[in-house]
Amino acid sequence: MLANQAHDSIGGCSIDEVHRQMAGRTATAIGLADATTARILERTAGLSPDRHMPWDTSLDLAVFNPSPRTRTDVVRVPLDGFPLYRISVTDAGTHPLATAAGTVVGYEADGQPVRILRSTDPGRVRMVEDLPALDVELLVADVPAFGWRRIRLTTCDVPHDDHLDDGPVIDDGDGLRVEVAEDGTFTVTQHGRSVAGLAAVEDRGDRGDTYDFDPVDDDPGAQLRDVEIERRRHASGISRLIVTRRFTLPAELLADRSARSDTPVELTLRTEARVAPGLGRVDLEVSVDNPARDHRLRLLFPTGAPVEQFHAATTFGVARRSTAPVPHHRWWHPPTSTFPQQGWVAANGVTIAAPGLPEAEVTADGVIAITLLRAVGWLSHNELGTRPIAAGPTLITPEAQCTDGITASLTVRIDNGQCSDHTAARARHESARRRARLDRTERAQAGRGR
Repeated sequence: MLANQAHDSIGGCSIDEVHRQMAGRTATAIGLADATTARILERTAGLSPDRHMPWDTSLDLAVFNPSPRTRTDVVRVPLDGFPLYRISVTDAGTHPLATAAGTVVGYEADGQPVRILRSTDPGRVRMVEDLPALDVELLVADVPAFGWRRIRLTTCDVPHDDHLDDGPVIDDGDGLRVEVAEDGTFTVTQHGRSVAGLAAVEDRGDRGDTYDFDPVDDDPGAQLRDVEIERRRHASGISRLIVTRRFTLPAELLADRSARSDTPVELTLRTEARVAPGLGRVDLEVSVDNPARDHRLRLLFPTGAPVEQFHAATTFGVARRSTAPVPHHRWWHPPTSTFPQQGWVAANGVTIAAPGLPEAEVTADGVIAITLLRAVGWLSHNELGTRPIAAGPTLITPEAQCTDGITASLTVRIDNGQCSDHTAARARHESARRRARLDRTERAQAGRGR
């Protein structure tokens, strides 16, 4: 609903008040789209207009595939009964699903193990305060293109909990393997090819504004302090590596903006890598709580070889791009090496889907860089080394320091050759529902950076 919204108000170049308004407008658009989709799926699945569900902890699920190919994927479903309670002359009570956290030991889907998760959504109703709302996560295989499968979800006496240890390797049982290194980066092996150093962290001091990045010279960047690894494997085949990296980095720029300060702060970056049978990709969920100002934080994905040409998704198609410098001897404003992407970037057979993270770069030595955040304090600033004059009004933007932090979803896929139409189509459809979001942390609520 916002695919062609190209104005400055949503493009990242405006004052804090406008961006707060745009957050509300975006939430409204997403809410309308989600509600419309839900109602259409409910009708298609045969749910009556009153949306009443069977009064039971077991239920039938209709899983739809919006992709133009047969698809296997992980599905997450909230266990919310409707209506939550009923009162009649002869009967009164709450829906059995409303208290499932206290009564259900485990679930199976057509006899296969299912993960049970506690929901962190504050909008979910709790009929009993001490009992969390629950979601179930299941692997659904071979759903036809533009079709659906019916799944029977039933209770069982086996909890099917995750198996927890500190092992560094997970695999999907089909040749896709993920291993975490001592520095917290990943090596992904797929189709007999291994690519190392994935999801490395790059931090650079940024003297720029909402328009342009302006790197700080002699920047120490982020220094890795420690790494924690947790491995969780489930009987459904869903396996996860949870990697927590802690970095020390400068808190902000000096008052004269010439360099970064000597005051250190700690930045924590959590990455969850997940694989499951039949998906053929690695899903990453990355969350960072950002305490620093005046810097750019990126994830780096080396592709293993130099790159001259690569592909990236645009709003309505796919663009072929070059890593060669753009001649600019007649340009007033030198061109940047970064570019906008709308879903994924592919180079040397490595495809990174990163919806909601629109800034990317591919270097000539073959590294795909995805910007997690740029923390800046000015709408436009006059004294930039990367631009001769101001690009807009010189207004301060404290909230553009991104002290709220961010959570983003990415995927990694390794192929033997260059990006194909098939790979591009899969990346676009599989990432369609993923989006980055700002996190409202305690620091943001306390007013830091405002």
